[in-house]
Amino acid sequence: MTDDLSVAVIRARRPEDLPACVEILAEVHRRDAYPVVWPQDPAGWLDQPTAIGSWVAADRTGRVLGHASLSPDASDPARIWAAHTGDDASRAATVSRLFTSPSARGLHLGERLLTETVTAALERGLHPVLGVLDQHAGALGFYQRAGWLRLETVDFRLSDGSIVPMHCFTHPPRQT
Repeated sequence: MTDDLSVAVIRARRPEDLPACVEILAEVHRRDAYPVVWPQDPAGWLDQPTAIGSWVAADRTGRVLGHASLSPDASDPARIWAAHTGDDASRAATVSRLFTSPSARGLHLGERLLTETVTAALERGLHPVLGVLDQHAGALGFYQRAGWLRLETVDFRLSDGSIVPMHCFTHPPRQT
């Protein structure tokens, strides 16, 4: 892996990064069952047309080690956040497709990718939210350790039609 973590960078994802992102996603799927249902078009699944932005973590050689996206969609977490706050769901942005290579875990790249997506949302006046499926205990712990607040658990329909519990999280409000 990288010899010097200070040279790992978080940068905007480029079109040429998608094949490496798909390879890492396949590793994550085999190891962690994320995504639960493998997409028919994994590059398309990552390259969301409505995304505000997508970022990668890369080592000093440019090798992609992780990925994250931010979307202004009407996701379940956005609707739940709006119901809890009385705000409009269109003021939320959903953090999604956040994963790191199993070989790069422990390098804090997930935290750095999360920080990048949160910063992008806040700079646009949007409130970050996200959803985590119940079966992804590692991800649940990651977001809770990062200070995210669980609002509710809802039933979520996967692309194969099955329904699983999804925990809806909100970024903690800024202290004034």
